[in-house]
Amino acid sequence: MTTETYGMWDQYKWQLSTKFPALLEQLAPGADEEAIQRAEAEMGISLPESLKNVYRKNNGEKDSFICGVLLGFSLYSLDQMVQAWKDWQAVKKSLSEEDLKDIEEFNTSVPEGHIKKDYINAKWIPICDDAGGNHIGVDLDPDTEGKVGQIITFGRDEQEKIVVAEDLDAFFLRMCGIVASNHFAIEDDEGNKVIILNDYAHLIDYLKDEEAV
Repeated sequence: MTTETYGMWDQYKWQLSTKFPALLEQLAPGADEEAIQRAEAEMGISLPESLKNVYRKNNGEKDSFICGVLLGFSLYSLDQMVQAWKDWQAVKKSLSEEDLKDIEEFNTSVPEGHIKKDYINAKWIPICDDAGGNHIGVDLDPDTEGKVGQIITFGRDEQEKIVVAEDLDAFFLRMCGIVASNHFAIEDDEGNKVIILNDYAHLIDYLKDEEAV
């Protein structure tokens, strides 16, 4: 096991606790090895050890907050991850090759050559979402200039796919930096506390901004 990822996931949770401690109360207990192996079998892939380490600590979130622990996005449980993955595979089966070609015509990768310009890829593993069909996840099938395990954006509205971080450790390190920055704020939305990032209420939109941490 990689102690580094345990450390970065715990470091991110500690950093978040300095600004929004109540949010951490909705994290679920960790998953056992059987649950991890079952998820891998259902998707037909091997999850990176770094991601498995996160799930050994926390298997997703409870539904007590509208705001998710990943800067507004909700960390999937293993079951939610598998279901989201299956839903995307079902969408792909429902589309003709011509339909997929039309959808993918305007897809882009930032940086260029790092992410395949697919609409759906069975080796993109969603780890969280915005409740609108858009994800941040682990890319196990990068393009020629990319890296296996890079963290990317993808989903229904994400024609411009971006590399958020080179791996999961780097992702949590970047998240720590965002929380510690003056871009991070908490606002009230009809009685619910939500995270605002430099005036963005949506994490992916924020990450695409040139001023993002």
